[in-house]
Amino acid sequence: MRTSFNIILVAFLLLSQAAAFAQPRIVTTADGKKYTRIMLNGATDAKYDIVFIGDGFTASQQALFNSKVDEAVQELRTTPPYATAIKAFNIWRVNVISEESGISDPQAGIYRNTALSCRLGNTSWNEAKRCITSDNKALCYQVAGIAPGYNAVVVFANTESGGCASDIVFTSIGDDGFQKVITHELGHKIGKLGDEYTCYICDDPTDGGRVYSGGEPEEPNLTATIRSEDLKWRRFVTAGVPIPTYTDVPVGVVGAVEGGGYYPKKIYRPQFHCHMKELEKPFCAVCYDHLSSCLQQYNANIRRLRQNMIVHENDMIKIPFCFDCSYEKPLAATKLVLPDGIAENSTVEIIDEDMNILARGTPASTSLQFDQKAQKEYFIRIRSDNKNNGDATPQKITPSLFQNSRPLKLQ
Repeated sequence: MRTSFNIILVAFLLLSQAAAFAQPRIVTTADGKKYTRIMLNGATDAKYDIVFIGDGFTASQQALFNSKVDEAVQELRTTPPYATAIKAFNIWRVNVISEESGISDPQAGIYRNTALSCRLGNTSWNEAKRCITSDNKALCYQVAGIAPGYNAVVVFANTESGGCASDIVFTSIGDDGFQKVITHELGHKIGKLGDEYTCYICDDPTDGGRVYSGGEPEEPNLTATIRSEDLKWRRFVTAGVPIPTYTDVPVGVVGAVEGGGYYPKKIYRPQFHCHMKELEKPFCAVCYDHLSSCLQQYNANIRRLRQNMIVHENDMIKIPFCFDCSYEKPLAATKLVLPDGIAENSTVEIIDEDMNILARGTPASTSLQFDQKAQKEYFIRIRSDNKNNGDATPQKITPSLFQNSRPLKLQ
């Protein structure tokens, strides 16, 4: 029996190594791309880019993968503080085809031939069974890199339960509320928030009595101190609440509640309930405030091109659609006449929806020209080249735009 298991294990390892050298099959879209734009709110270096990829989805299951991505994006749109900062994100999808449906479960002797070599954890390898990972994370990053940019890579595994995150976010699609795993894990990725769970392998009876003995945690929502004046979140603490805090009275009280960071003792979190502990709950006051602050740097809106504008560093200004040109024949030229008043140390760029730079100029240039295709999105970006100036001073511009030599009226 042991020999049979070893043979299966060796076969699985050989299959994983073979997959490491194989190039996964990627779905090509109707317009020839190997990725799909789900949401575009700005340049990849100015926004927080999320790329969704999948493992264990066969060619016939790509619609299922797409629908799960849409559900996750909708959760972002409706979960504070992401909902109010949705313009902070660009979201992309890369469709990866696996030969077999599902993912591997080595502990159960189940091995699948999938594109990204995802599997459930194995407790005999000192892993939590629920923790999904990949034996080829480099390939996951390679696939995510097909999109124009990424800050977070989310891998949907075609299995009923499980999930885990460190550098890459892995989650199953089968759990009810799997979408909330994404909002939770982005709390780690964007806000560096800590998990507030009080156990790690929670079904292990030896896991429950552990006592935290380390230094002060780096995470903004965890602490080892019980001195009110030293709490990281002291400005949120409910007046008169005892520290440590043992009762949720009044409901929603902010104090120092014991348990967090996978330890039940000697480590504290701000509130009894939080999205970083219970997926069905909203973020606590401390996590919400910290995550909101982190999102601010990405949350500049795309604006329409107008006759008179105040432009900030890295603003994305949308060029109006060309409704009378065809997909087959781009315009001979769309021309942006550069106005006076642009700072000398600036660069002006024309960018398409895939973040390709089509034209670049300086204030000394008289105009920028590019080919414009029907219903495709194009943007103007003005960037300061002065790296010692901090936030660049807003610039007032009065642009002129011509499509097929016809002036376009700007409001």
